[in-house]
Amino acid sequence: MSVEPARLGLDLEPLIAAVAERVAATLGERSNGGYLDADAAAKYLCCPRGRVYELAAAGRVRHHRDGRRILFTRQDLDAALETIEPRVKS
Repeated sequence: MSVEPARLGLDLEPLIAAVAERVAATLGERSNGGYLDADAAAKYLCCPRGRVYELAAAGRVRHHRDGRRILFTRQDLDAALETIEPRVKS
């Protein structure tokens, strides 16, 4: 025997909306179909945006240009992670 949430005084609409929004965001993050700009690439790599530019300028991560914008694919970022040595602060 199940009890309807409304009869218990529960409003599930905000929870359902939050779950739907989170699922949509997660699916968007896992999509391999798009390009990431430098900010999104930095977030993906968990590093500062300047580090992404440094890696691109040094040729250590493959990138694409759209005019002045530098774009990256997740596959290229993943491949670069295999070869990037972590920085050590002194």
